[in-house]
Amino acid sequence: MRLSFKYKVSKLDETQEKIIDDLIWHTKKVSNILLYDIKEGKEKIEVDKNLNIISSPIYKKYRENNWHSKYLHSHMLLEAITNVVASYKSYN
Repeated sequence: MRLSFKYKVSKLDETQEKIIDDLIWHTKKVSNILLYDIKEGKEKIEVDKNLNIISSPIYKKYRENNWHSKYLHSHMLLEAITNVVASYKSYN
């Protein structure tokens, strides 16, 4: 895994903690919704193929249609989807 961002957090005020909590909550919701869609068969992931997440229909669908992704930066959504796909591939 490559390190993309490194932050040194010393003290956060209430507003910053609230923002971080909201980002974590929305990321968790996107991950849970995608896992549920994969489990129910609404999303198809082929385990044998390497998936380019940015050009995949999964990323486009969740970027446009999921209201939780409106609150996330694109790299956060990309990382959430990548983690879900990786965990699904390791499960199967």
